[in-house]
Amino acid sequence: MQYAGLVAGESMREEALAELAQWRPSGLGGGGLCYISPEALQKLAKLRQVFPVGPVEVERFLKTGRLDLESLHHLEDELEGILGERAAFSSVLLSLAEMPQQSVFLLADLVGSDLPLEADTVRQILDVLAGPPFLLLKRLSPGEYLLRTTVADALAEFTQYARLMATRAEAVLR
Repeated sequence: MQYAGLVAGESMREEALAELAQWRPSGLGGGGLCYISPEALQKLAKLRQVFPVGPVEVERFLKTGRLDLESLHHLEDELEGILGERAAFSSVLLSLAEMPQQSVFLLADLVGSDLPLEADTVRQILDVLAGPPFLLLKRLSPGEYLLRTTVADALAEFTQYARLMATRAEAVLR
């Protein structure tokens, strides 16, 4: 689908939406016409610096008929959740980095430490780290884990793996 937009500042949003309503009696999002504010485009550019926002996300706004600061709130909340998950993952990794390799530890040890995370969140992260492609941990029993190697060594191995996969993916595209 192709889209056309009426670009107007946030201060003119209501007038722009009213103008578009004259062209689209069926409501916003119909006919590929949409309201776009320069302020929203600037904010979208800033969000892209933090997280890859692509055409699929932008088209979602265009389909609804508006790309303005108000409509960006949902995307901001979504990105905040993703970045929060990344921060939680990083916190668990940093806690594990303090342990020597071949350490056996309990979920309760991490939850009882300085981690401001709930036990279920920490358990989910540990389970991810126990599986491929990380294989940093071995689950011994419910709530008990073995740290196979140091976090630094595991991340170095993962970096090497990621580079290899990037090279192979580029070869597939050729």
